This record gives sequence, structure tokens and C-alpha cells, in this order.
Amino acid sequence: MTHTGTVRATDALRERRQMTPDEIDAFLVAQRLCRCATIGAGELSNTTLWYVWHERVLWISINPRKSRWSGLHNGPVRGPRASVVVDVGEYPGEIRIVELRGRLRLSANRRPVPADVERLFALRYRQSHNAERYAWAYLEPRTTLSWRT
Repeated sequence: MTHTGTVRATDALRERRQMTPDEIDAFLVAQRLCRCATIGAGELSNTTLWYVWHERVLWISINPRKSRWSGLHNGPVRGPRASVVVDVGEYPGEIRIVELRGRLRLSANRRPVPADVERLFALRYRQSHNAERYAWAYLEPRTTLSWRT
């Protein structure tokens, strides 16, 4: 087999293992936890969070007083770079992984929180968003990677 044939076979396998946009939406709506890694203010942070996936935007409820979110206060345009991973499964045939990459931003700076996000959060986690203690942040993915086995 030529090198080109190997590349084509690898590309075909990769395409079969990627999820479609609709499969990604369904997967992200069904899961409850994400791991959010950020690079901001010269520090790396990784934390597990509850989230809501709504209209292809990831919404998370954060405590902005915690140091890991200090980069969100750097201005309305640039938030910290983030990678968010949602995964499930342990064995071949059941593993699903989606990674979203982009900039994490405070909603107060750029975008109003849709009423559906507040409602979905309350239904999903059986508690309402505490606006006195928490703030909404969002990530509009610049890159979406997916994998299934």
C-alpha cells in the first residue's frame, strides 16, 4: 500500500470515529459533568463543573471570586483560553469524547444569559443558579473535536 493509500485509510477511519454535529449536540445534552482546563493570568487550572449545552454554546456557573477564574475579569473581549472535555465509557465500543476549545468569557461582559439556560440548569441539577454567589461564563467553541470507539 502506498503512503497516500495509508493516509486515505487513516482519514476514513478518523471520519467514522468522529461524531456528527447532531450526535455531539445529543451527547453534550445527555451528560452532566465537564472538565474545564484554562490558561489565564499565567496559571493553568483544571476543574470539574456542571454545565448546560444550549444552541452550541457551553454555559457554566462559576464562583468568580476563586482565583482560577481571575482571567475572566481581564476585559470583555479576551477571556482565558479553555479546553473543555466531556467523556463517557470505559470499554471499546462505549467510549465517547468531545473536546471544545475556545475562550471562556463572563456573560455579563459580552452576552446575556438565555432564560432557557437558567431553566435547564435548575431542572438538570435540581437547584437554581445563585446570582449572589455565582456568575455565568460561556464558551463558544472555535474548535470541536470528537471521538468514539
